[in-house]
Amino acid sequence: MVVYWTLVVLSVLYYNTNGASINQAAPTLDPTLACSVDGHLVPNGQNFTIKINGPCFTFKCVNRAYIPIEFKCPYGDTCLAIGSNVSTSQCITQQCQKNGNYVGYNLIKDGCPGFGNTCIDVNATYQDGCTTYKCLKNDNTYQLAPVEWGCRFRNTCLKAGHTEKSQCQVTRCEKRGDVIGMYPIQNGCQYGDGQCLNVGEQGLYKCVLYSCETQNINGLTYQTTKPIAAMCEDSQGMCHSNGGSMQMIINGNITASCNCMVNGLNVGYQCSG
Repeated sequence: MVVYWTLVVLSVLYYNTNGASINQAAPTLDPTLACSVDGHLVPNGQNFTIKINGPCFTFKCVNRAYIPIEFKCPYGDTCLAIGSNVSTSQCITQQCQKNGNYVGYNLIKDGCPGFGNTCIDVNATYQDGCTTYKCLKNDNTYQLAPVEWGCRFRNTCLKAGHTEKSQCQVTRCEKRGDVIGMYPIQNGCQYGDGQCLNVGEQGLYKCVLYSCETQNINGLTYQTTKPIAAMCEDSQGMCHSNGGSMQMIINGNITASCNCMVNGLNVGYQCSG
């Protein structure tokens, strides 16, 4: 971005002083050589400024001509010399420059504020944790935008879309709104010797029927395995309902005549012989 002010010169006279010096301290007011500036006369050889240009452009009156001799850039209540740098924000630096008859500020360095008072150059990338940011510039607007992100999981970074299974819960690295994290996409319950049930499913283990259910405790949601029915298990691992005949191993011997007795989740046997 370049901001320039036009240097207004009312008249230009090219001349050679041949080394002669003008006494700046005590100029002589000769109306025939003086310069008319903003409604009053400036003696020949004296420096002056013009309202239309402001206090940062200095001219010298030479035989009624306006000769520009010094150019500066306005900055607040002061004037900065050509080549002076000004930081207009944490990551933007402009320089006072002269280009032909124009004097103003030219952008020499810009970027996006990073983390920890750092600056990221335009189109440069910055890594913070599992997220890669890029400094983007749109007109005079700067944005540190995420271009690649991941999720922190057990001291490592997982890429977007990666899934992890822990016991019976499956989580996936996702971005929801402005929040990046491992979000559950499948919840289940563990039962038996490590099998998983999805919420609402049932599974049989050693003749006990389990159900995976959801509970809400103090506003938090949990999945829990709940036994909902029981049967009798015979000597071969087969299941029998209440009143069914079955073989049992008692004291190391197979007993053929046993009946299954079920009362709720309590299981018993009645054997003869």
